[in-house]
Formats: sequence, C-alpha cells, structure tokens
Amino acid sequence: VDANAIDLGATTITGNLSVTAAGAISDSGALLIGGTTTVAPGAGNSTTLDVATNNFVGAVSATNGANLTLVDANGLDLGPVTITGDLAATATLGNITNTGGALGIGGNSTFTANAAGASITVNNAGNAFTGTVAFAGAGGLANVTVVDTTAFDLQALTLTGNLSVTAAGAISDSGALLIGGTTTVAPGAGNSTTLDVATNNFVGAVSATNGANLTLVDANAIDLGATTITGNLSVTAAGAISDSGALLIGGTTTVAPGAGNSTTLDVATNNFVGAVSATNGANLTLVDANAIDLGATTITGNLSVTAAGAISDSGALLIGGTTTVAPGAGNSTTLDVATNNFVGAVSATNGANLTLVDANAIDLGATTITGNLSVTAAGAISDSGALLIG
Repeated sequence: VDANAIDLGATTITGNLSVTAAGAISDSGALLIGGTTTVAPGAGNSTTLDVATNNFVGAVSATNGANLTLVDANGLDLGPVTITGDLAATATLGNITNTGGALGIGGNSTFTANAAGASITVNNAGNAFTGTVAFAGAGGLANVTVVDTTAFDLQALTLTGNLSVTAAGAISDSGALLIGGTTTVAPGAGNSTTLDVATNNFVGAVSATNGANLTLVDANAIDLGATTITGNLSVTAAGAISDSGALLIGGTTTVAPGAGNSTTLDVATNNFVGAVSATNGANLTLVDANAIDLGATTITGNLSVTAAGAISDSGALLIGGTTTVAPGAGNSTTLDVATNNFVGAVSATNGANLTLVDANAIDLGATTITGNLSVTAAGAISDSGALLIG
C-alpha cells in the first residue's frame, strides 16, 4: 500500500500480488507472479505493467483507476477488472483469456495476442465494453470469442479460425471482417446483427442463434449456418449464397448473389415465415418445411421451390429460366401476380391446384397435380411437357 504513486521493481514470488496506491501503479522491472495479481490505483490514476518479460501466472485484476496496460511474456488471464478508462492487454507467446471475472471497461479495449495461432477469449457473462474493442495479433490470430452485456461493434478483424460474438444489445461492424472459420452471432432479444462492410469475407458458415434482423454482406460467396431470428434476413454476396444449417426466419428473406451466381437454400427444415425475394443472380433454389411465399424476384436462371405446404407469390416473379414447384401433398401453388414473367417452362411435380399468371406468353412443362389447373397469360399458352391434371 502506498499513499502516493508506486513503482514495482523486479519481483519474483510464488503467491499473490496485491498493490494499492493513491496514485499510479507502474513497473520498472520484470514481475514474475506465481499467483493472482490485484491492482487498485487511486481514482483517476492508471496502472501500467508493461515490462516485456512480465509473467502473470494467475488472473490479473484491477478494482479501480483509469487506464490499465498489461504485458505478459506468455499467456494472460484477466478479471475481474473495473476501470473508467482504456484497457490494453498484450500476451506475447500465449492466449488471452477472461476466467478471473467480468471486465467493466469505461473506455476502449485492445487485446493483442502475438503468438502464431493465438486465440482471444473474453467471454465472462458480465463483461461490459463501453468503448471500441479491437483484437490483434502479430503472428495471426486464430479464434476470437467475446461476450458483452451491452451492444457490440466489431472493428477490422482477420482470423484464421472462428469468431463468436454474444451481446445483450445489437451487433455491428465498422471494419472489414476476414474470418477463416465460422462466424456465430447472438445479439440480445429484439436486437439485430448488421455485418455489412463491403469487403467482409466469411469463409466458414455464418450463424445467428438469436435476435431480430440479420444483415450480411460478403465480398465472395457466403454460406449460412443454422440461424434462428424473429425478423428479416438480408444477404448480399459477390459470389453464391448457400445454406448448411436450418434457417428459421420470422420475417422476410432477401438474397442478392453476384451476377451469374446462384442462391441455394435447400436445407429440409428451413422455415421462411415471410416472403423470400431474390434481387439478382442466376438460379434460385428454395426448400421450406412449411408453406412458402415468394416476394419480388428477378433472376436470369431457374427457379426451384419445394415446400411441405402451399406455394404462393406476393411480388412479381421475373424468371429467365425454368420454374419448378413442388408443394406438399394436398397443397396448391398459386403464382398469380399480374406482372409475373416466366420465360422458361413452368412445371409442377406435386400438389393439388396450380394457378399461374404471366404478363407475356407461358409454356407449361411436365406437370402432375391432383386438382385444377388455371393459366392466364397476355400471350400464347403452350406445353412442352406432359400435363397430368387430376
């Protein structure tokens, strides 16, 4: 305990270090601490323990003060920490973890793990990051896992592994995310995730386990992992859009793959509650475990829709290739928006009634239904496949 500031010289102990000062706390020699480290500088003062050869074996805690700067020659474990200013934590040869307790950071946070393939895991359920949070590593970071009891914004980040973000508020990005593994986001109930920086690149699947709306942008192709949201899904990619997990979307779904690329959302247990629209791309393949509604869609290729319930449209369908629909047994397909334009043949491989409207001519491909067929067109009506109408 010091009534003023205190400087720590070279220190080697097997147990715990506790330092309280009315002023700042600093080090001028290497600290080799076998147990935990607890620092409490005076209000408005900072702690700076940045000698390169420091080794904090146990968790490092701060119970007061403005800024906290820590350097560990190996791995670094944090918590609990409560400061009004900035946190700068550096681990030279190991990972950064957060098993000691919650991090309450009033300013900005920077976590740096410089070993090749190092990971940063700051996932205490009580963490509260007020300012920006940045993750870095000279050797190339592997995984980052972060939990925040407020909203969370992602700065520019490059990982070879996985990204996991959990927040009580919204999740957003203000820098490019280059994620070599999977990305999992879990915003607070009623909050949204918006990862829309144009140069984002999600190599692995992107999943959302909670929240309202989900907006994603990828400079390449993107794969959607298991996702459950109550609101709208919007996905824009320069390449193809696909799914490898069930999509349970409470609102609308809008996809925009790159020109000449296709969208394939064909996991059998998908459930699109709102309309599904495509604003670009070649082929569009959709599977829904219930009924499905098609919103305004413009594609140059083929449309394939399979549903366990009915298939309908609430927006104009401008389909450059063929259209194939397969509603559930006993259910009907109704594609009757007046401005629909089916350039290729339209076929139904199942279902009860089939109702079609085309603003131009229409060609009917091979179709088997148990109910009624109704076709309205501004041009000619023809068939290029057998029509088996029950």
